[in-house]
Amino acid sequence: MSSSRASPRLKAKRDSITSEHGSGSESSEHLTSTQSTSTKGTPILKSLLIFLCAQAIIHGITQVLAYYSSKSGHQTLQNLLLLSFSIQMFVFVHASGLFGNERTERFYDLTGSCTYISNIIYSIHRHGGWHSLSHRQKFVTLSVVIWSIRLGSFLFSRINREGGVDSRFTEIKKSLFRFCNAWILQGAWCWITALPVYVMNTVKNDTNAMVGLDFVGLMLWLVGFCFEVTADSQKNAFREDSANKGKFIKSGLWSISRHPNYFGEITLWFGIFLTVLSGVIGQPLFDNFITFAKSSQLYCLLFSPVFVYLLLNYVSGVNLLEKSADEKWGRNADYQKYKKTTPVLFPKLF
Repeated sequence: MSSSRASPRLKAKRDSITSEHGSGSESSEHLTSTQSTSTKGTPILKSLLIFLCAQAIIHGITQVLAYYSSKSGHQTLQNLLLLSFSIQMFVFVHASGLFGNERTERFYDLTGSCTYISNIIYSIHRHGGWHSLSHRQKFVTLSVVIWSIRLGSFLFSRINREGGVDSRFTEIKKSLFRFCNAWILQGAWCWITALPVYVMNTVKNDTNAMVGLDFVGLMLWLVGFCFEVTADSQKNAFREDSANKGKFIKSGLWSISRHPNYFGEITLWFGIFLTVLSGVIGQPLFDNFITFAKSSQLYCLLFSPVFVYLLLNYVSGVNLLEKSADEKWGRNADYQKYKKTTPVLFPKLF
């Protein structure tokens, strides 16, 4: 017959094991603590690896573009690239909250505009001053300055009205590495998008007369600029009307495109590319284009408007806003109808 009480020898052995290894609850707590530490470490390591991979890609692309876009102006392009990243990192140090202040995206877009303008000023200086620029160089240079001042002031004013918060950064801000990546990507953005202009300003003697392609490019810039300004103005007025609180905009340009401001931005950069292309190719345009089409420079310059399209459509613009809109109005029948009848980006003309 078995006993309900353990023998003295068995009990002593059990007490010895307990005293050496701790109670079951203590062991469980220790294991949980170890697992928790390991779990916390994994996301940090993952974020670091993503950060390093992103840096390798960004710097790899920009270095290739700097070399093949203009071999004679290679050093100027390298200096502009360094300036772009330096400005971002200077502001990021404050924005990151590393010195006890709150992490903020308040100055993100304003810093981007300042970067464009700083790069333009440096490119003019390297060329020999404003008076040494050709008419074509002055047109494309002023196009970038006007656009960056308008957009930067608009976005800075908007984020101040909204308490310094940008919904794009809600998740990004939680990770220092992701937040830093956003700033470095902006440095690359400011350099890549205006690359055709920087390359144009490395041309010391632009004696080619302005031809039809130049004016087509400038007209596209004007159309894109007006589209972006009008769309921003319409949405801003819509938001300021308290009667529209909780609603989505579907009037004006927003009735023919769900993101007309981004369409405008893509269009204006493509227009700048065409104007620069006319100056870089030279005259006669058609004959020279056949030869130029075989050079790597053409594809480096073309990368600029393509990059704008890809980034705004798939990385930091349309995709994020579409996801946010679906979360807000996904069950709204009127919104579902709007999505079905209104193109995402390119306007519905008929």
